[in-house]
Amino acid sequence: MSRFVEVAQSPDWPFQIRHRLMLQPDDFFRPHFEGRVPTREEKLACIEKGVRCLTPVRIFENNIYRVELYSALVSGDSFIHLGISRHDGATCKEWRHLQQIKNEIAGPEHEAMEMFPAESRLVDTGNQYHMWVHKDASFRFPVGWTMRLVTDGVPTFDLASPDAGQTHCVPGADSMAR
Repeated sequence: MSRFVEVAQSPDWPFQIRHRLMLQPDDFFRPHFEGRVPTREEKLACIEKGVRCLTPVRIFENNIYRVELYSALVSGDSFIHLGISRHDGATCKEWRHLQQIKNEIAGPEHEAMEMFPAESRLVDTGNQYHMWVHKDASFRFPVGWTMRLVTDGVPTFDLASPDAGQTHCVPGADSMAR
């Protein structure tokens, strides 16, 4: 996989988004207005908010992926939102590729997450993956491993030990398994 380079965004991208949203029927806007059809002014304001949310701040590409970096309008001031897709439209299933994307675009010491939301918050518009990267490189999520363990093969543990493989877990992580 080649390194990422920043690419220029098409200057007409906001106009394309605006046009697509303008073509939506009134029913598309009802959920955003408590079930009612918005006024023309409300619809235009909603469309402009959509344009801001759907327009990336920066775009990066390599030989396999396109990564769009979005402002924190949706994800809060503490996170950077990365929208990741493949040029060929295939699924993103290589964990090491996603780790490299995070490292190159946000930095190797920044932690990131991919969320599997409640169905009521589901966004599934195609083979695009979303990663939220914490802006503070010293921030650590309160879940996951507490130390680095990288091997070229399969890690080995003393399976006779009652805590085999548990030395790298965050305390309390096994409480949901019960």
